[in-house]
Amino acid sequence: MLAGWTAGGGFESVLPIAPGWLFKAEYLYYDLGNLTYTLSPAAVCAGACSTIFGFVTTTATANFHGNLVRIGLNYKFH
Repeated sequence: MLAGWTAGGGFESVLPIAPGWLFKAEYLYYDLGNLTYTLSPAAVCAGACSTIFGFVTTTATANFHGNLVRIGLNYKFH
């Protein structure tokens, strides 16, 4: 399980040329951290693995962060 944070802002405003209609926009940045994992050692060999040259351990990291932009149009019923 990853824990993270988010920050952002937005606004909503009446459209002066269209009474009753509202325009809104929002921006969010999120960061859920990184996940690093290691794959077990694998043999490095030639041919049908008749000759083993050594072993390799592979490590990979994934980053979970991004940006969200939302826009919308609302109608206010009177």
